[in-house]
Amino acid sequence: MRKLFIVLFIFSVSVFNLSAQNTWLKQAAFGGGLRNYASGFSIGNTGYIFCGTDTGAYFDDVWAWNSSTNVWREMALFTGGERIGTSGVSLNGFGYVLGGEYISLCFLHKSIARGAVCGGTFYNDIWRYNPDSNVWDELAAFPGSGRDFAVAVADPDDSTIYYGTGNDVGSSFLSDWWAYSIPGNTWKQLSDFPGGQRVNATGFIVNGKIYVGSGNDGDTVYAASNDFWEYTPSTDTWTRIADIPGIPINSASAFSIGNYGYVCLGANNKAYTSGGWQYDPGSDTWTAIANYSGGAMANGVAFTIGSNGYIGTGSSDSNATSSQFWQYSTGVLGVAPTIHSTGCSLYPNPASHLVTVNFSGISQLPATLNFIDVLGNTVGSYPIRNSIGQTTVDVSGFSSGIYFYQVSSPGKILNSGKFIIAR
Repeated sequence: MRKLFIVLFIFSVSVFNLSAQNTWLKQAAFGGGLRNYASGFSIGNTGYIFCGTDTGAYFDDVWAWNSSTNVWREMALFTGGERIGTSGVSLNGFGYVLGGEYISLCFLHKSIARGAVCGGTFYNDIWRYNPDSNVWDELAAFPGSGRDFAVAVADPDDSTIYYGTGNDVGSSFLSDWWAYSIPGNTWKQLSDFPGGQRVNATGFIVNGKIYVGSGNDGDTVYAASNDFWEYTPSTDTWTRIADIPGIPINSASAFSIGNYGYVCLGANNKAYTSGGWQYDPGSDTWTAIANYSGGAMANGVAFTIGSNGYIGTGSSDSNATSSQFWQYSTGVLGVAPTIHSTGCSLYPNPASHLVTVNFSGISQLPATLNFIDVLGNTVGSYPIRNSIGQTTVDVSGFSSGIYFYQVSSPGKILNSGKFIIAR
């Protein structure tokens, strides 16, 4: 057991579990069984997951989950047919499915989280789902190349779906960016995604701004990236924001709650993660959230219902396909923001064996000091029982590398920072 040295007071090491305001709650398993490379969206209090594969069989089934009853029900088959890597969004009471790929003569390779290694049929169609009639209608075809594993984000303010990046039939990673107007049923090409070619990136929307990042850029050693970009629809401009912390990832899952975006899970060619991050556009900062309780995963389907986020299905680093489905809860309507009024500092930085954390101004006790590795996993957690104090922690059992520290109290992340262990 690691030694814990307390300068002003004494407390013991405990297994860390985020407060009820920052937890994952297991829901009924996906009704369609084991599934990977599926897609989904939410309409009202209902979430939908459809299509995908179970490492051999490919599907066109559609399942609806009622958040009030925690029950899955099979709906009308997706009219576009069996496929993987589609992009799903909802807007103004309808669901939309864009693109995807039908596999032929291929196999799935667990070390490439972006998807299938094969040749198949790549689609540029778009379909609208009406939940009242349980009917799919085909809309104006996407004028760009057919693709899979692209990013799609819906903006309710202007009734527009933004769509781009992905992988096309020539196995080329793409960087184009488009807008689909629902009222006009028309497409318009916009400024390219400035991060360059990208497949299996992820995106979310907060307060009319669209955020796109991570993914496989085809160049890096681990076939993954951690850059993130903000897109402003009114000016058709991109701005680079803070990189998502931790390991570069692709095949992550993203959703929005209130004024914050969330990016969870993901993989590169070396590791999978169960970690997740909350993005605050107001301060351009990422803060670690509770680890996904389903374990280290990639390719999970994500959406928001009310003030909760949901992630389900996907695959693990052992290439095991999953049917699990989890709810992320902040515990409040909207999200408790990161509050930086709490003083917090850590030294020495870099450190080798001991680190000292000073803190003050904690208004709500008990609070917690958490250490988080670059995979997003909480590796140490220590209760704080005084509003002002100093604690020294023995980190000699931690491997050399980059870590994050975080001070939190129920419903609030009070302060956070980064430190390095170097020996």
